[in-house]
Amino acid sequence: PESLAIALWNAQWHMVLLSIVGRTPVAGVFVEQSAGPGILSAHGAVLSANLFREPHTLTDKQVEQFASHLAAFNHLLADRRFTHAAIVAAGNHREMMLPARVASIWGGIEALIGLDHELRHRIAFIVANLLEATPARQEARLAQTKSLYDLRSRCVHGADLKREQRETALNKSLDLL
Repeated sequence: PESLAIALWNAQWHMVLLSIVGRTPVAGVFVEQSAGPGILSAHGAVLSANLFREPHTLTDKQVEQFASHLAAFNHLLADRRFTHAAIVAAGNHREMMLPARVASIWGGIEALIGLDHELRHRIAFIVANLLEATPARQEARLAQTKSLYDLRSRCVHGADLKREQRETALNKSLDLL
């Protein structure tokens, strides 16, 4: 019974990863009471889902992403910052207001990086160094991330953005997270 309970608990985290790669809510409600040996801890987080949406079928690419990220995802769940970011990435779909979604996504990005001031430049610099191998690609990524952060700021702070700009802020931010 204990091993089944642990397996079921951990399977809920796999639903979080499915939600992230599928960019849609996945049904599942859980709350951590206390973590024990072998349990992928949520650090008290709550995940719920809207069950009144059309079903979403994962593409072959999304299934491949799930499979290729599963081991690293399971390993990183021990990090509180990562679990926060995973819950943000999986749960942002429930927020109706796009600016709030973008702000939430960037909160996840900022939690992963662990910064609290001079965010725009520091996030862009860290992202460029983490994701790119060559100086030329790092410089390009630095500029892209600063531009995306500026778009995020305009979105979050209520600037008059076209629908396409708001959707770009949302989708590119999710890509980065």
